[in-house]
Parts: sequence; C-alpha cells; structure tokens
Amino acid sequence: MKKIRMWAPMIAAALCVLLLGGCGLLHFQTQEELQAAEEIAQQNKLETEAVTDLTPLLRNDLVFSKELNTQEGLMLATYRVRLPQFSTEDARGQSFSRINQHFVRELQALQQDCESFFDQTKSVYGAEWDTVAEVTEERSVTVTYAVVEAPREYVCIRCDYELRENGQTDSFSRAAVFLLDNGWELDLPSLLGEKYEECAPMLLNDIFNWCDANGVEITGKDKLTLADFQEDYALTKHELIFYTQPFQMSNKDGTRYAIPVPLDQYYTALRTR
Repeated sequence: MKKIRMWAPMIAAALCVLLLGGCGLLHFQTQEELQAAEEIAQQNKLETEAVTDLTPLLRNDLVFSKELNTQEGLMLATYRVRLPQFSTEDARGQSFSRINQHFVRELQALQQDCESFFDQTKSVYGAEWDTVAEVTEERSVTVTYAVVEAPREYVCIRCDYELRENGQTDSFSRAAVFLLDNGWELDLPSLLGEKYEECAPMLLNDIFNWCDANGVEITGKDKLTLADFQEDYALTKHELIFYTQPFQMSNKDGTRYAIPVPLDQYYTALRTR
C-alpha cells in the first residue's frame, strides 16, 4: 500500500493509526473523532521516537586481533574485531547479560572465520607462503560496531564489516535488535508480533518503492517476499533498515544496499506488539 501524501494532515495521521488496527478503513463521524485519532497517532510517534542512551552502560569491548605473518615477520593478512559489552549491574542486568552473550557467540564465530580467511590467504601464496619475500595484495577483515538510536524499548547494534582481498574492498553492515526488557533478540516477525502479517506486504511495497525511486532494478519481483529482506535488519527511532546481499535485487547488480523504510505507518505495530 502506497503512503497517503495528498490528504489533509489530520486525516493522514488518523489513517496512520488505523491502517494497522484493522483490515478496513473506519469512517469517522465527527471532528472530535478525527482529532482524537490524530492525538493517538502523535503519541505513538513520540513514544516510539523516545530513546534510551546506552552509551554509559558500555564496558570493555570484546576485542580480537590476529595477524598472519611469515617466519621472517612479513604480514600477509590481518583480522580485527571489536564488539560491544554492557554493564550488567543496573536493573536490567539480566537483559544486558543475554545481549553480551550474543556477542560472545558472534566473536567465537568470527574467530573461526579468521582461521578460514588465513587458510585462504595461505592458498593465495601457495605451499611456500611462510617464506615469501613480498606481499602481493592487501588482505584484511575489520569488524566494528555502533549502538543505534532505537526506540527506548529496544536495543539495536549495527556491526560494520570491511573485507579487503583480490584488490577490492567490500564494506557492508548487519544489525541485531533486542528487546530491552529481557535481552532476547527479535527477528522481524517477533518485533511486529500479531501485526506482522498486516505489515509484511506494506513493508515489501515500501522496499520496492525505495528501489524504484533510487533506480535500483529488481528482477523476479513477483517471487520476492519480506522474508528475503528481513535478515539482519536494523531498527532506528525513525525507520527500519533492510540490508541486501550482492545480486539479491538483480543478477546483474552486485551492490549491497541499505534500504530505509520510515516507521510512519508502523508506530502502532511497535506500540502494541
């Protein structure tokens, strides 16, 4: 469903509330009903945009750094990771403990990936990799993170990846969203709860509209569903961000996209999950 832009602001705000509240449009009888709907929409918007500053709760980051060197000390590859850890001493200590464990597991997975990356590097240089005298290409992986300004009931951490190999640099992001009250990670169906089925076609249409507006060609559009885009999404106080994979939009397009979808039509779903 396309966003309604040409109606009077009060009616647009009212429909924003009701769009997720039922399958049909409700007909307001009085100006007072319109005003009440507008006030509800504005309250949902304000409550969703309110954020909790998590920066003071950050503690010692999880840090991993490893180099692949020859026996003469020539550095052939590097792998560096920095992931968040939060204090567990406040009232939500159990929540942050679960979030911390999520990133401990993520670090363990990245450490395994590091070994694979170094094995690939050794293959590039061949059986005598340990005695080569010259570096032929820069090979590195760097992973950093950022705490996203999410609605105050949620924690969103974005991880940024930079991979250098074969003379090219590939930069991309992934994100994880957690419920602040218990620290459990939320996939998109869990985030939107009972409203997911209603929201899914609207979100997919918003993704397609963004692609159309930005000249991104989509092949096989009729076969795509929201499930194709909701892996590692981000939640900010203003929008949902969907990260695509190379050639996901088109078999001729290897670009990774970060597709923003404004929360305007979805405030009610977040407030009633």
